[in-house]
Amino acid sequence: MNVRRWATAALVLTVVCIGSVLVAFRKDIAIAYHRRAMVRARAKIREVGPNGNQMPWIESFEHHRDALVRSGYLARREFPLSVRPPETNRLWRQLYAQLPAPVWAQMETTQWGGSENKIIVWDRPYRMPEWEAAIRRLDVPDEATSSKATVDSDTTSQPQRGGPQTTSTGVP
Repeated sequence: MNVRRWATAALVLTVVCIGSVLVAFRKDIAIAYHRRAMVRARAKIREVGPNGNQMPWIESFEHHRDALVRSGYLARREFPLSVRPPETNRLWRQLYAQLPAPVWAQMETTQWGGSENKIIVWDRPYRMPEWEAAIRRLDVPDEATSSKATVDSDTTSQPQRGGPQTTSTGVP
């Protein structure tokens, strides 16, 4: 009977200790879970490719990313852009090349059906100033593209005969 009591007491103590650890570190455990699940979903999106059914993996990625934002592990920030398409492509390429991986950002532009030109960033809160500085540094119109847009916008005021009308970005 004595051995049985010790075994029961040891089992109860073990359960209490494990429960205490889980309660004490539940946020860290949840963050680790969501990070792994988000990285796994991102890998699956790449594996499936653009011709496969990416939707379940995109939804999984967004779910876990948003859980990390709610926990405070990641921050979400939108940066409006002053450059307009097609210069947004240049800005995106330069920005992506300058910032270290992993990059969890997306660009929304009027060129791709968005309502405004902006970059949405999900990253660790301490890295947001780095994003802000890089975007501010790169969000400057390219002189060649700006002068072409100005010339093109001058040609749109009068219809061209025999050819398509151009928009202010120079796209027919």
